[in-house]
Amino acid sequence: MKEQDLGIIFQVFTEVAIVNQLSTHLLEKSLPLGMKASQFKVLSHLVRIGEATTPAKLAKTFQVTKGAMTNTTNRLLALELIHIEENLADRRVKQIFITEKGKAIREQSIAATMKSLSPVLKNISIDDFTNALPFLTKLRSDLDENKII
Repeated sequence: MKEQDLGIIFQVFTEVAIVNQLSTHLLEKSLPLGMKASQFKVLSHLVRIGEATTPAKLAKTFQVTKGAMTNTTNRLLALELIHIEENLADRRVKQIFITEKGKAIREQSIAATMKSLSPVLKNISIDDFTNALPFLTKLRSDLDENKII
């Protein structure tokens, strides 16, 4: 790989990191109930996978410690956005489910964030988003497949 290519790759990752920082800040300003982006991401993940999961799987997915994920899920539980059940086959394993309230809060949060984004969206077309999506999806997928945990 050429040094020029490495510079472009680094620049792309720098831009992605800045977009992440700015969008996380915007999201957190839109979240109700004093929620943090990490909590919103867990709700979104539960909606995306469409089924219950375990704290250990969530920790692995988000590349955080089990303790950090326990803290996040305890906050969501206190807000009644998730509920936790023991696995009937193995009582040591807990299953995490999103509640209807959790789904509603997630949808409200997305709507509020999109409203906050409206000044930015005036300068970027849907075609720009559509064209960026395949590259970003491939980058995310390749990074996900090659993560070291």
